[in-house]
Amino acid sequence: EIDEATTAIQDALDQLSDRADKAELDAAISEAEGLDLDNNDAEDKAVADALARAQEVSKDDNATAEEVKTATDALNAAMKAKETQDASDKKAASLDALKAAQAQGNAINEGDYTPNSYAPLKDALTAAQNIIDNPEDHTQAEIDEATQTIQDALDQLSDKADKAELDAAISEAEGLDLDNNDTEDKAVADALARAQEVSKDDNATAEEVKTATDALNAAMKA
Repeated sequence: EIDEATTAIQDALDQLSDRADKAELDAAISEAEGLDLDNNDAEDKAVADALARAQEVSKDDNATAEEVKTATDALNAAMKAKETQDASDKKAASLDALKAAQAQGNAINEGDYTPNSYAPLKDALTAAQNIIDNPEDHTQAEIDEATQTIQDALDQLSDKADKAELDAAISEAEGLDLDNNDTEDKAVADALARAQEVSKDDNATAEEVKTATDALNAAMKA
C-alpha cells in the first residue's frame, strides 16, 4: 500500500500540466471586445462567436496550451477577416461616392464656364475615370482624394460673363470716326481697345466685362 501510494504520487507528478499562457488570448479578447459588432453581418458574427469561445477558454483554469492557442488563432483570424471585409466595404462605398461626383461633374456644360475654371474639373474627371476603370490599383485614400478634387473643382467653377452689353458698346464705338489727336476720341479708342481684349477673353470675369463696358460707354459719352 505504501509502494502504491508512492507510485500514485509519481504518476500524478508525471501528469502535471503547466497552466497555459493566456497573455495573447486575453489581448485578442480585449481587442475584440472593443469592436462594434453587428450579428447581422457575417464577418461580425464570426468574430462574436470566436470571442465567446475565447472568453470561455480564458476563464477555464484547466484549459490546455493547445486549447488556448486554438482559441487565440480563431479569434485573431475572425478579426482579420472582419478588418479585410470592412476595408473592402469602405472602399466600395468610396468608389460609389466617386462615381456620383463624376456624374455630377459630367453633367456640367463646359460652355457655361470660363476655360480656366473648367480645366481643373476636366482633369479631375479624367483622373476619376482612371480610378473607376482600375480600382484595384488605388487605395481608398486615393479614391476619397479624387472625389474631393472633383468637389473642389465644381466649387471653383466660374460662369462665363455675359458680354452682350460690352459687345453692343464695342459695335457702337467701332462705328465712330475717331481722331487720335483729339483727347476725347483718343480716350474712346483706348477704351475700345481694352473692351475688345476683354470681349475676346473667354476667361474674363463679370467684373472685368462690366468695367470695360462702363469705361467705353463713359468715354463715348464724354
